[in-house]
Amino acid sequence: MARGIIYLMSTVVDGLIKIGKTNDFENRMRLLEKNGYYNIVGLKKTICYRS
Repeated sequence: MARGIIYLMSTVVDGLIKIGKTNDFENRMRLLEKNGYYNIVGLKKTICYRS
């Protein structure tokens, strides 16, 4: 399996969940927040698995 970080983003909105994989968690979160997730209420960012 390729190395990386699997992450989960969830909000207070039922059913709105983003699951993804990246090598740079902080940079990926910045990109997502700049491109569509910046106005989501109660955004929670979690690292689920790191290899």
